[in-house]
Amino acid sequence: MPRVLVTRDDGEIYWNESVKAVDFDGEHFRSCLADRLGWAVADAEGPTPTSVRPICPSPRPAGDTAASIAPSPAPAIAA
Repeated sequence: MPRVLVTRDDGEIYWNESVKAVDFDGEHFRSCLADRLGWAVADAEGPTPTSVRPICPSPRPAGDTAASIAPSPAPAIAA
């Protein structure tokens, strides 16, 4: 299976991800892949590894915010 790797000259691996051609059909995947690649390159260029990076969030319709998708409180149960 094809893989994308980002390594430093000393051989330390900063990113190793398998990919398939069909993965590139989705805009969301391509966008997230570019984010992950950029983070890995930045980490590999730095003097030390950085902390864990956030994963790419799921796409939301325009105008949605985290507050608008928070779960509603459970309805009260009648006694």
